[in-house]
Amino acid sequence: MDSLVAVSPRPEHILEFYSDDDKLLDGWESLISNAVETGDAAICVATKTHAYGLAERLKLHNPKVMAASEQGRYITVDAAEALSAVTPEGKFNEARFLDLFEPVIASARPAIAGKASFHLGRGGCSDVVEGRI
Repeated sequence: MDSLVAVSPRPEHILEFYSDDDKLLDGWESLISNAVETGDAAICVATKTHAYGLAERLKLHNPKVMAASEQGRYITVDAAEALSAVTPEGKFNEARFLDLFEPVIASARPAIAGKASFHLGRGGCSDVVEGRI
């Protein structure tokens, strides 16, 4: 079976640092809102505190995202649980990463056609990864 996580011939990795949570959440809100408004899916890996703050912002500023959540086009994953799952014994395990995220991506796949934005974040930094699902 082919992996649902596509590998680009020219992978791009973007690392952003934020001086405070408000700036971090502003960036996430914008990225997720843009993905949803264009018909894409967004998967956000965030701490519980950041996920809560983001949900509050999205409810206030973009109720379409909450509807997208009900449609399976906006999915949140707990960062602590994900990190624990993919780093047994403190080492990254690709197979466990795929075991965790392929079902998440697959659940978003029927809800969209084409591109999805995945915003992965931990603490004060985040990665933005775009992939085809």
